[in-house]
Amino acid sequence: MGWRLGSSIQKNDVNETNWVYGSSVFYEVVMTDIFVEQKDDGTYKATQNKRVIAKGDTQAEAIAKAHQVKPNDPILAERVRNTKVGSPDKWRRAK
Repeated sequence: MGWRLGSSIQKNDVNETNWVYGSSVFYEVVMTDIFVEQKDDGTYKATQNKRVIAKGDTQAEAIAKAHQVKPNDPILAERVRNTKVGSPDKWRRAK
């Protein structure tokens, strides 16, 4: 993820939303990471920019559906158990 301001911005460099205010242009950089986390009811949701793009009964199912929708975007999965190296508040790259 990154951004560049000025005439060097290419349409495919980043996903951005433009706001024009007077003579200034403001860019909001859109995160490409997808986050898969457990909901209160025990199911899982995959979100990107606060929008749900996939749901599943299991974490693996939500990851697979998110990968189908956005195959090139990185997916981060919430840990679902406590281990020696992590807890549910940690994230890992999903395969």
